[in-house]
Amino acid sequence: MLWRKVTVFTDLDDAMLSLALRDAWPGVRFVDDTAESGGDMLAFRPSIADCRRSLVSIRFAEEGWRPVFGADRHGTGRRLLNPPRHTLFYQRSAWFHGQPGGLQAWAFDLPALSEGSMAIHIDGESEEDRGFVRSVWRIVRGLSTDRLKSAYDRDVTVNRRDVRPLRLRAGFAALEWCRAGPRRAIAGGSLPCDDWQPPRTPAYADLRRRALDLLGGKAATGTEG
Repeated sequence: MLWRKVTVFTDLDDAMLSLALRDAWPGVRFVDDTAESGGDMLAFRPSIADCRRSLVSIRFAEEGWRPVFGADRHGTGRRLLNPPRHTLFYQRSAWFHGQPGGLQAWAFDLPALSEGSMAIHIDGESEEDRGFVRSVWRIVRGLSTDRLKSAYDRDVTVNRRDVRPLRLRAGFAALEWCRAGPRRAIAGGSLPCDDWQPPRTPAYADLRRRALDLLGGKAATGTEG
């Protein structure tokens, strides 16, 4: 069974997600070079935002876990022999800068933040796996929303209760970035609802502060492309 969600997250959203996952699972590892069939190394990073590749493998390992490699069943390569039970495959959102050399007139300012995704393969019959996904989803919900207004309604007041949930979830830092510019939009044309505000709780404020420290002084929303 594949559990998958579409997301729009900035570097700051990625950093907050990383810290929240590490708080819940201290042994979690962020990997952007799996190398499972080509070597005996995994490139561990401090957070998703530190990964150099767009696809990140988030491995929910026990504390002290060390990867062990061996020959694959065909004897032609190497594979990881002791993978953790759960791995979240995280495709990071990207910045769209337009076509090189193009003269197109865009409806919104560039760069624009496009979709990413997260996915986990689980055993749908396993209560442990279902419980794990619920725990991950609880964290993601606390850092994002799926109630957005269309950018074509920019001049119309639209509140969260008046819109249907979308297929994507926008991180709160992505929405802050979007709101900071009059012609910004995310994922092809979405905006925060007019009554949306980032959480005011001490827990969220602490997580955001820690994420900014982790990013080492980048812009408040993580990056603007």
